[in-house]
Amino acid sequence: SGSGDHTIKIWNIENDNYTCIKTLDDHEGWVWCLVIDIKNNKLYSGSEDSTIKIFNIENNNYTCIKTINNTTGSIMCLALDEKNNKLYSGGSDKTIKIYKTPIYININLLMDLN
Repeated sequence: SGSGDHTIKIWNIENDNYTCIKTLDDHEGWVWCLVIDIKNNKLYSGSEDSTIKIFNIENNNYTCIKTINNTTGSIMCLALDEKNNKLYSGGSDKTIKIYKTPIYININLLMDLN
């Protein structure tokens, strides 16, 4: 879960018992959105700090391996297209950015969405 205290909480949800097992504090603003890439063992987070953080979640490690910070507004939503290796981000700056995974190069920009 993402939070206003700039953290991501990792939860164990076995047997309807919810226990926080790890807290990630890599962001400097509200964490608005999260998406998990099970196939590649990645967790993506979008934040008010205008960054997308990429975490390696293999073996429950949760290490931040990359920060994408080429945006001018908060990251409000993320979507993953595993079939075509693309990550989409929607920002408060009225843009949608498309990144090629797993190299995380910005391959397209849609601007001024109303």
